[in-house]
Amino acid sequence: MHKDCPITQKVLSVIRNAMPETGNGRVLVALSGGADSMCLLTALLRLGYQVEAAHCNFHLRGIHSDNDARFVQQHCELQNVKLHLTDFNTTHEAELHGESIEMAARRLRYAWFEDVMQTTGIRILCVAHHLNDNTETMLLNLTRGTGIRGLTGMSQQHKHIVRPMLMLTRQEVENFLKEEGIDFVTDHTNTDTRFRRNKIRHEVLPLLRSLNPSVDQAIADTMRHLSGTAALADYAVHQLRDRICQKAGTGIDIDQTAWQHLPLPAEGREALLHELLAPYRFSPILSDILKSFDREPGAVFENDEYIATHTHKGLSIRRKPTRFAAMPLPESGTVILPDGTRLRLLSLERNELQDIPRSANTACIDAEKVTSELLCRSTTKGDRFRPFGMHGTKLVSDYLTDRKRSRIEKMAAQVVCDGAHIAWLIGERIDDRYAITADTRRVIIIRAENPDEMEQTQ
Repeated sequence: MHKDCPITQKVLSVIRNAMPETGNGRVLVALSGGADSMCLLTALLRLGYQVEAAHCNFHLRGIHSDNDARFVQQHCELQNVKLHLTDFNTTHEAELHGESIEMAARRLRYAWFEDVMQTTGIRILCVAHHLNDNTETMLLNLTRGTGIRGLTGMSQQHKHIVRPMLMLTRQEVENFLKEEGIDFVTDHTNTDTRFRRNKIRHEVLPLLRSLNPSVDQAIADTMRHLSGTAALADYAVHQLRDRICQKAGTGIDIDQTAWQHLPLPAEGREALLHELLAPYRFSPILSDILKSFDREPGAVFENDEYIATHTHKGLSIRRKPTRFAAMPLPESGTVILPDGTRLRLLSLERNELQDIPRSANTACIDAEKVTSELLCRSTTKGDRFRPFGMHGTKLVSDYLTDRKRSRIEKMAAQVVCDGAHIAWLIGERIDDRYAITADTRRVIIIRAENPDEMEQTQ
């Protein structure tokens, strides 16, 4: 080994300075056998860390994948490093989940790393991304279209995942291995420019370097500056969110009046809305949602998981309700509905009931008027009931419209039925035909507790 070589000293210094406090010095290294991970493993061992390694065989390159696994195993045996090995049928997993091979491999390996860390008690996972990887990531994000965070590249540390080599170039990594006399394997698919990252690595970046030989460092400096800008933007978004937003169940409500009084130009409003809606995946239609603030209420926007409704109060975003077919209910007991709502049922004699519950989330019905098994289900088109205190029947949809319920509230509406007849529109009113009277001898009390209420009471 050439301990005094400048490149070796630089690599060790960079990694040492980037490593967080580990307490007992134990770390897990994601070890592919390639130059980057071999450099990281070697440097951490040189620095005195108690290293364990984890290798995934994704079976994507036939015999080459198996050869990589054997290489890693042999190297770890020579270095007396404990190795964790696993295999994945990555192609099958990608097809099963409808995702790309690259995304499937990433999901599988990080989930497995978590399992290894749980088993071993190791708290830090070291991965071998370096400066060139970060440059490629930033350019990939740029070509796809992104916000400021996508232009900051990968962070040196995110929770328990640490990237101690982000300030090292690929050339420095390879020079270090040469000086240390460490072999590594080469993944020949890394030269296949059909993959976008490889196209950037082998075609785009060489062109950029012809314009500026120091383009990698220039991009790294830009990402660092943007990271600071992103932190400042996060602070501003947090302050503005508190002024105009309110957390509401599975989403948020943006107050129309507060939004209109924001001292921001149009570009600032769009950037703010992008940050507020990012968790709900409305970015592709952001401009349409933005325009709805200046129009009459009533606009509705949907994706696979969320729905956004613009009312006279502002923009309301909720997770789409879980709709379900009829499910049986006991006379007494607890049932958890598919959306997490908990129904508590209690059957008792009328003389045991002191006060009739008045809460909208509680129904008190005459048990003797129930002629068949009680059921609970989502509302359907054409549902009709006789609201308590009213004459004649009414469509559930019309009733909810009269009550000025939002589109999302209508989608989430549920009923308790006596066979084909609605006994209670949950959270609203019982059917007048099931109301208790002076002749009632036995009652059924049903209380609905939504997930938000349960969280608050726990």
